Amino acid sequence: MRCAKRRRMLRRHIQSLQRRNGFHDKAETQRKTYRQSHHYGWLERTIDGCSGSLKVNLCLLLRQLKSLDATVAAYGEEVAALAVTPRHRGPLTGLICYNGIKHLFALTLVTEVGDVKRFAHPRQLVSWIGTDIRQYAPGGRSNRFGITRQGNRYMRTALIATNQRGYRTARRART
Repeated sequence: MRCAKRRRMLRRHIQSLQRRNGFHDKAETQRKTYRQSHHYGWLERTIDGCSGSLKVNLCLLLRQLKSLDATVAAYGEEVAALAVTPRHRGPLTGLICYNGIKHLFALTLVTEVGDVKRFAHPRQLVSWIGTDIRQYAPGGRSNRFGITRQGNRYMRTALIATNQRGYRTARRART
């Protein structure tokens, strides 16, 4: 299971456990979001006030969550270190100039695809990723459906996430 998914599941588990026992972070702190530093501080104070199995359970879940946060931070540092190596610097510089593409996706693309020249035509690359369109063409008409999802799952996921980020254009602040 991906680290981000595990973190989400753990946060939901902690929040549902808190709500079942009458602790509501947003209601008590008047904050609209669960930002990590504020939420962790509130959670630690709440754990200190608890007793018995609830205290043990929340303490272990919080320790697990902090461990996952440390793992994600370590991965981020490793990606940043790989991005400046001479082997990856050139291709990453060319990819990062596009809107929505950051170091993580660019490095995923470079490492998963390898040499792009191994694909004779862009259609082969699209098919290898699994983003080509399914088509059913009986007789003289053509029906098109969604993507095939038959290729590299990691590349497809990264590509879709990058496209979603790229659609959200930067907005200028009103002055």
